[in-house]
Amino acid sequence: MPTAVASPPVVFSEAALAKFRVLLTHYPEKHRRAALIPTLRLAQREFGCVSNEVIEYVAGLLGLAPVQVHEVVGFYTLFHREPPGKYHLQVCTNVSCMLNGSQKIVDHVCRRLGIRPDQKTADGKFSLETVECLASCGTAPVMMVNDTYCENLTTDAVDRILDDPERAGELWIPNEANYIRRWKTEDTLIVTRRFNNPDPVSLALYERDGGNAAWRKVLEEMKPDEVTEVVKQSGLVGRGGAGFSAGLKWSFIDRKSKEPHYLTVNADEGEPGTFKDRYLMEQDPHMFLEGASICSYAIGAHTAYVYIRGEFGKAQEIVQKAIDARTAAGLLGKNILGSGFDLDIHVHTGAGAYICGEETGLLESLEGKRGQPRSKPPFPAVIGLFQGPTIINNVETLANVPDIIVKGAAWFASIGVPKNTGTRMLTVSGHVMKPGYYELPLGIPLRTLIYDVCGGLRPGRQLAAVIPGGASSGWLLPSEIDVPMDFNSLRAAGSMAGSGAVMVIDDSVCLLKVLLRIEEFFQDESCGQCTPCREGTGWLARVLHKIEHGEGTKADIDLAFSIANNMAGITICVLSDAAAMPMQAVIKKFRPVLEAHVEHRGCPQTH
Repeated sequence: MPTAVASPPVVFSEAALAKFRVLLTHYPEKHRRAALIPTLRLAQREFGCVSNEVIEYVAGLLGLAPVQVHEVVGFYTLFHREPPGKYHLQVCTNVSCMLNGSQKIVDHVCRRLGIRPDQKTADGKFSLETVECLASCGTAPVMMVNDTYCENLTTDAVDRILDDPERAGELWIPNEANYIRRWKTEDTLIVTRRFNNPDPVSLALYERDGGNAAWRKVLEEMKPDEVTEVVKQSGLVGRGGAGFSAGLKWSFIDRKSKEPHYLTVNADEGEPGTFKDRYLMEQDPHMFLEGASICSYAIGAHTAYVYIRGEFGKAQEIVQKAIDARTAAGLLGKNILGSGFDLDIHVHTGAGAYICGEETGLLESLEGKRGQPRSKPPFPAVIGLFQGPTIINNVETLANVPDIIVKGAAWFASIGVPKNTGTRMLTVSGHVMKPGYYELPLGIPLRTLIYDVCGGLRPGRQLAAVIPGGASSGWLLPSEIDVPMDFNSLRAAGSMAGSGAVMVIDDSVCLLKVLLRIEEFFQDESCGQCTPCREGTGWLARVLHKIEHGEGTKADIDLAFSIANNMAGITICVLSDAAAMPMQAVIKKFRPVLEAHVEHRGCPQTH
């Protein structure tokens, strides 16, 4: 009998091993597990996938049981158990891309390659996957070829990419939506004023426009409590979705704790319709890093982590280069600018899980675990990362801080509306003539945003609905779009400002299909920890699917409303509420759309 040939052992190359050793220095020695997800990503690049042998090897490197690694690999979508094709195609099918024809892109790729989603061509050259929001909603539809974004896709552009995938980044056709749009607000631009900088990593260019003046002022003139008070008085609220006072949040830090304090920057941008933080990191990384430094000083943190969404390869690279530049210039590290204050900032990459945008799910993930949210209390400001007091802030929130320190709380509070101060990055997608990301004063009317700022709807179309704050927000009727785009006004209108993601829907699409796509998203992204969320999201999707396919009754509409009502406010995190809110809003405001599907035994727009 022929002798079996043993497979070569799974061992890192010297180059990969050197990178692994650097990774370990980013985390406390007694918390080596925190390096697990970055190490698995390194292993996947080295070996092509995360096989059982790779899992055993990584477990040994970190002193973990293989089962601890298995449970993490199974939780995150970016880990491949088998090697994908040489060119792995990921086509976004979430709401903004769906509204702009992503299914045509999927169908075209399938025809061209002779495969279906989750399959690989026989020669191993291509593999195809349909994915959730890729944070490119203003340039929808979008496809990633390995780590390269290909936006504003047409079938012709897809053909060019498939013919020459090595040049994927050159072959898609961009349009002006890839750049920050201006609309009569040049005098109040804060976080986007340096956008389109030819070299966003350059400290010289950043400082030429006043960059780092706030950091120097803080270190030379201010005490930590004074910094916190200025931010509190400015009225700055979190731009990640909660809308809670940033300064007040900083003041909650447990200063009596003997554990190290931490800042974690939430750059895990996954809310469908949202694409602001990706561009903030790519276009002006120093601004939010300066804000992160100031926040760290205020809360007494000497280590900060920027948790960046796994798909954002370009942002990860730019932010790391910016950190390196700041460290080399003495703006980070030991005894910064002779102040006696020490601070290290590290990039930590995610691996594909929407739930990690929830702040305690993010902390669990950063510690090398499944991103399942924690029960609160205790709140992170008391017991957070590695059991130390921790503040979690969004990228855009921190990007506002330097100007607040330099120009003062009163200046910032003069922009926007009372209790909702400053500007907001609004990301607009869907059926408008000029989708994109805009920095506008808080309180601008939604009607002005749609018709004046974004150029209105496509010719011959009527407005059907607006989702004003990301997929988890309540929908608005066309008659409700005079609402100001600030946190309090949208809350009073039965919705929320959320992440600032505005999705505009015209009368060319079936609203039930859009709602079903949202509920399928939440079903897919539920971590499964809480029964109302794990079961409720699935039930909402199934009931809508039944109605959409002509098998529903009016009692099913009432059933969906009852399910949604029983999902809200009773789970560890708000993903269950996020799934319930759009369902509740649609049934309250757009019930005739659902009833028409029942009466027509299917979608009336296709009959």
